[in-house]
Amino acid sequence: MVYLLQSGWWINLGTVIISVFSLLLYMVFARILPPEVYGTYQYLLSGAALIGALTLSGMNNAIARAVARGNDRTLYSANWTQARWSIVPFSIALIVAFYYYLHGTTTLFIGFLCIGFLTPFISIFGTYASFLQGKQDFRHGFWYGMGWNVPYYIGLIIVSYLYPSTIALLFTSLGIQAAAQGIAYYRTIRAYRPQEESDESSIRYGKHLSVLSFGTVVATQIDTIVAFHFLGPAAVALYSFATAIPERLAGFFKFIPTAALPRFSNKSSMEIRGAFGRRVWYAIFSMFIFVLIYIFAAHSIFSLLFPTYTDAVPYSQVYSLIIVSSIAGLFTSALTAQQNIKELYAYTIGVPIAQIALQTIGIIMYGLWGLIIARLVSQSLAAAFAFILLFRKKES
Repeated sequence: MVYLLQSGWWINLGTVIISVFSLLLYMVFARILPPEVYGTYQYLLSGAALIGALTLSGMNNAIARAVARGNDRTLYSANWTQARWSIVPFSIALIVAFYYYLHGTTTLFIGFLCIGFLTPFISIFGTYASFLQGKQDFRHGFWYGMGWNVPYYIGLIIVSYLYPSTIALLFTSLGIQAAAQGIAYYRTIRAYRPQEESDESSIRYGKHLSVLSFGTVVATQIDTIVAFHFLGPAAVALYSFATAIPERLAGFFKFIPTAALPRFSNKSSMEIRGAFGRRVWYAIFSMFIFVLIYIFAAHSIFSLLFPTYTDAVPYSQVYSLIIVSSIAGLFTSALTAQQNIKELYAYTIGVPIAQIALQTIGIIMYGLWGLIIARLVSQSLAAAFAFILLFRKKES
């Protein structure tokens, strides 16, 4: 608990600051950007997330685990593997861009070109955070995170005022991430100068995790993509504002699995399961308190901050229940730390399939309400399934 408080201080401080900047950015978007521009921008961000998932993004947890065990040079091996693999997401982004070019959609054509060129750099440079996580250096992780997040949000706010277009916003978003995380990566390796041996088994494990994480990313982004194609960009904008604050409130609890991963990496399955007990129920109770407070305050919050999107209030109130399901991250973090490949495959294949199916059916049949309910149901099932997989695993 002392460790969680110490590490959680830096992680949650970063979450608070980023949430404040994010809130300011949403306020600017709500007042300046037309819903069609903002909705298209959100669609391209979802496309960038899907393309980014193909850059072996699962290497992040593998790096954190290997570094926690003293294998620092795994960072270099993982980066080299990612660099060689980057031709795949780059090629897919070009194919998608060419598709939109043939259909005369210039904005999406240029957008996916930007995604194809910049997401591999973001993925490779972003591994600095995993290296610091493995070192349990959450203080430097906080400062480096601020070093790219603050310019990121300020840049988007400035561009929103000066040149409020989808492409300008996308290029600013991806460009700042690539440049700032590149600087953070350089400073990290300069400070630590990794010398210890590389763990090749972690590279293989990172490939497994990348395959596993892709389905999760698809399930996470499918809501925006399906909503864009079936309901249009304006509906995507409404949905984005409805989910914005609940997602950020849930972020306050995400420090727990992040901080726990290095500790879990050096414990047995029995020791990990014994560490849960009442703590899980305390966490769930705290999350429900957050939900109730937000439900009562939502209308006032939207009237003050997002007056042009007050239609999103009912959606947002119901969606706030998503906060409780964030407990699943703690269970999956334990499975990741123990290299429980079979359980992780079961989780990251079964859960995304259920999420994609539920969300697609929900939005086609019932629009945004169907999407909101489908996300809540699928996330609850995911948390329950992760819990079952963890506690049925035999001692290792």
